[in-house]
Amino acid sequence: MINHNQNIKQSKSTKVMYWTVRVITIILLGYSIVGFFLRRSDDSQSADFLFIAINALVLFIASFVPYFLKKKFYIAVPELLLRIYIGFVTCALLIGEIGGFFVYVKWWDSALHLFSGSLVGVVGFSLINLLNDSEDIEFKFKPAFVALFVFCFSLSVEVIWEIIEYLIDGVAGSNMQRFRDSITGELWLGRHALRDTMKDLILNTIGAFIISILGYIDLKRRKGLIQKVFFWKMENNHQNGNKTE
Repeated sequence: MINHNQNIKQSKSTKVMYWTVRVITIILLGYSIVGFFLRRSDDSQSADFLFIAINALVLFIASFVPYFLKKKFYIAVPELLLRIYIGFVTCALLIGEIGGFFVYVKWWDSALHLFSGSLVGVVGFSLINLLNDSEDIEFKFKPAFVALFVFCFSLSVEVIWEIIEYLIDGVAGSNMQRFRDSITGELWLGRHALRDTMKDLILNTIGAFIISILGYIDLKRRKGLIQKVFFWKMENNHQNGNKTE
């Protein structure tokens, strides 16, 4: 079982990590907006600035998701999971997309998609754990069902992300789905154009499968190892006139 009395305050290092990312994204957002209006008559340059602005804005909003969960829904996120989360979105959006690692480091995209399947799986486990701990639910979910839910949940999130990539490519003229050569701009044809999307889905499936099996074994044996990174429901101290940091 999760210890609900553990410290929910962020350490200074985690706060520094979050605010560093936020400052960087604000700078990039300002740079892209100024660059967009001062650009020369170059459609590709306009698309680049728009692409940077979209990714910087998404990363900036993503950095506030744990705070929103805590203040709005009284859901606390463990320190370790906080660091993993902000590290992942930074590697994906800031380093991967804006920094160009997805283009010049061949294994970067594959590694993140493999890891994302597991990370989203942890979120799925946490959601089920919240339901199992809820007093409003009269029954408890069995480990096998939990593992199946986590697997399907992770795949669903990946499909939604691929749709988002498709829409961003259409609006910003980017190449997130790698339907063309990232260096020459040559359009891929046939199965080659589908290769990146299908590779992402396959890697996410593998990651989701691995975390589902590990989670099932952990729940079945009641070791509580994976539960250490689950987020949990805090008490609503506003009702008692207290504030939770």
